[in-house]
Amino acid sequence: IRHVHRLDEETSGVLILARSKGAIAPLSRCFADGQVEKVYLAVVKGRPKNERWTCRLALLPFDPKKRRVLPGREGKPTETHFQLLATEGDRSLVACRPVTGRTHQIRVHLAETGSPIIDDRLYAPGPRPEGEKQLGLRAVYMALIHPFTHRKVGIAADWKRFAKRYGFDRRTIDFEPSAMTGSAPVSKR
Repeated sequence: IRHVHRLDEETSGVLILARSKGAIAPLSRCFADGQVEKVYLAVVKGRPKNERWTCRLALLPFDPKKRRVLPGREGKPTETHFQLLATEGDRSLVACRPVTGRTHQIRVHLAETGSPIIDDRLYAPGPRPEGEKQLGLRAVYMALIHPFTHRKVGIAADWKRFAKRYGFDRRTIDFEPSAMTGSAPVSKR
């Protein structure tokens, strides 16, 4: 079993693996060609200015010396769609659909639009709760057309426990990760 894409070390959720060497290249091509639907949930500081927004900020390659990704005109184009799902106190739950798949894309886009992910040591410096090792970011859904069967395969990770962990009442959130295509889902609040 081998991975065909990566999640940031502190990100939880869906990870697609190949069961044979022959499947690695075709599955990896799905990611490289932008044929994988991806949906994440992020817990951010404060309340975003908009309920829906898209960020197309170009990103430079990962800088190993600074251990981060920086925005820049010379960077690769990126696109992420966002939808505010809920706000509780000083934090909000945001659905994220990256169209492109650059390193730290969601983290940088949220930080640069004024809504950094909580507990993000790189892009939202500040104290982290004692013993906390996870970022407030979870891959909750991925789907692709399987390169061998040509059928759509969707894989979902539980999002309700994640939301509850950060103080959100999942019963009040109208969210279906697999329905988030094109633009973000409409929240009934």
